[in-house]
Amino acid sequence: MSRISWTSAAYTALIVVGVVSVVALACYLEQNLEPARLGLLAALAAVAFGLLLVRLSRGPVGPLSSIALITYCQILIFVARPAFAIVYQDSRNIFTLNPYDDFVLHAQIYAGLGYIALCVGYAIKSKPVRGGDATSKPIRAFTDETWSRLVVPIYVVVAVGYGLYTLYVLQVGWSAYWAATLSGRSPELRSALNSNSGYLYSGLQFATGALMLVVYQAALKGQKVKALVLVAMLVLSVFPQIASGSRSVFIPVGVGLLFILHSVKPSVMKMSRVALWGPVAFVLGFVAPRIWRDNLATGGSIVDSLRVAVEPENLFDNFFGGLDTAMIDSYALQIAAQQQGEISYQLGSTYLGLFSSVIPRALWPGKPVSVDELLNAVLFPATDAKNIGFAFGVYSEPTLNFGLLGVIFIPLLVGLALGALTNRVKASNYIVPSFVLLMVTSYVFPIMRGSISFDSQRLLISLAPVLIVLLLFHRDAENGDFLPDRRAKFLKIRRPAGAA
Repeated sequence: MSRISWTSAAYTALIVVGVVSVVALACYLEQNLEPARLGLLAALAAVAFGLLLVRLSRGPVGPLSSIALITYCQILIFVARPAFAIVYQDSRNIFTLNPYDDFVLHAQIYAGLGYIALCVGYAIKSKPVRGGDATSKPIRAFTDETWSRLVVPIYVVVAVGYGLYTLYVLQVGWSAYWAATLSGRSPELRSALNSNSGYLYSGLQFATGALMLVVYQAALKGQKVKALVLVAMLVLSVFPQIASGSRSVFIPVGVGLLFILHSVKPSVMKMSRVALWGPVAFVLGFVAPRIWRDNLATGGSIVDSLRVAVEPENLFDNFFGGLDTAMIDSYALQIAAQQQGEISYQLGSTYLGLFSSVIPRALWPGKPVSVDELLNAVLFPATDAKNIGFAFGVYSEPTLNFGLLGVIFIPLLVGLALGALTNRVKASNYIVPSFVLLMVTSYVFPIMRGSISFDSQRLLISLAPVLIVLLLFHRDAENGDFLPDRRAKFLKIRRPAGAA
């Protein structure tokens, strides 16, 4: 089955399920159906309706597009997780062990409206593309002349990132560094990340965006050996995060590399290959890291962790039924606390934290905290005191700041931005907008599990240095429109003759 046909089949199946869910929801609303089941039906209907909007506005989307990855996460967190809880956990909240109540239904409705709003924004900005996103023209690499101007500044970014991380290693000492790195998510690592050393610890993330661009350029140019060497460097750059089980850091790198492979060789996403390698990637990327970070912290080994990861208890009970996907449970507790007056609206302060993240708290003690920090302190004070936090999902932040209006408005803006960026890639087929979309898409998973203001910081650490280099050094007569005239004039850059 071709890539387009199985994508279309998946669309059709989800839309059919959504229609059935709407009908079932209408039939059972007047009956005494428990809130968890009503919420599950609402979640299914929201996914189907949102996908239908995107399908009608743009056509089929690719399996690695941003809207597709958002949908996968939406289904995992708000459909698969509550369905598992209903069937195997007696519809009980994993944190309180109480039966799911009306606040779970409210959480499902809020999340469904947020997803639909995001799809509406994406559909508004989308332009119909023949064949949809599932078919695309080859991405054009930088010309040799343009790349010759960029290559040195790009490698300078890599060197700066490595330099910052080296300072972190020297600060903590080689022995302590290796002991902490090979001990999973240890207290030493948590201490480093919660102190000013966290700025130095992020040095490798600083370098990953630049390395990803170099890999993309080499792959598009057909330089396979160079691309493989750079991929090895990229994997080494995230090794500390792999050892500590920090999926929010190394999964984006894996998704980005898969995005590049798919751009160069679209046949990589054939149904047979997805069926063969998808479960392997799921176990290694999502299930096993949580196990080995806990096992390493208690003296276990990675080999034992991989063996345990494929056991049914860990593969299903501890993933679908554990804290990894329990955002609907924590989100329901948040909504209950807000509606009962225990938590006040933040009116955008957590988003201010995104822009003030570069300022050390030592210089600004009153700097806004992230949404997860705030909610964990109120809802889970015992674990928060031990620097252990739980995630609440992407819709928790707009709810915390503006309530239901925020759940609709913020995802709508995100959808508009993603739609505009996707259109830009389709219109130009050039590496610059495609790379930006690559980086944004690769961070969908951590953002969907967490929040925009906190998890976007990782994206900006990787992406911002590259964008600065492109802004200052990119010149290309054929693709001169990367620098709008006003910015070019401001930077006193002479545009090449013939540039658009």
